[in-house]
Amino acid sequence: MTMTSNSDEWRTPEWIWKSWHSTLCFTIDAAATDENKIDPCKDWYTLARSGLDADWAKSVESQGGGSVWCHPPYSRKGGPISRWVEKAISESEKGVVSCMLLPADTSTDWFSLLWDRTAGSWHSGVQGYFTEKLKLLHPETGKAVGSSAGSLIAVVSAPLQRLRSEDEEDSVPDLIIAQDI
Repeated sequence: MTMTSNSDEWRTPEWIWKSWHSTLCFTIDAAATDENKIDPCKDWYTLARSGLDADWAKSVESQGGGSVWCHPPYSRKGGPISRWVEKAISESEKGVVSCMLLPADTSTDWFSLLWDRTAGSWHSGVQGYFTEKLKLLHPETGKAVGSSAGSLIAVVSAPLQRLRSEDEEDSVPDLIIAQDI
């Protein structure tokens, strides 16, 4: 069986987000309903209270820290995926770490926001993990239903910075370090 509901409210099974939560400590669910938000999140955004319009950094700060889980709607009516990826990148510039569950579609424009096609690597601040075809929970029945394609977990954080000490010569390679998060 494959996903056939016209709804954008597919629930993420606990086993998918739970291991990421143990590392990233989700406190905000950026694209949810009251029924399908992930349990550890103290705040969540719905269609009526749009995650695309919200200030994720302010929300994370108001929760005392943590990070954002985002399993955005895959249809265009839910806001094209590119808008959600752009939002995660924009929020990363304010220090927010976001973990996104996305369809594994490397042919899309939004994928190029995460992957540098010229360099053949993830853009700075992005880590991507491809997975098999995941079974998401049907919005009405709660039954696990397989998707027609694989999935991508993308962790978007502050870009890495290249630093050079004042006494280094130009021939010394730059050191890459992560910003404090």
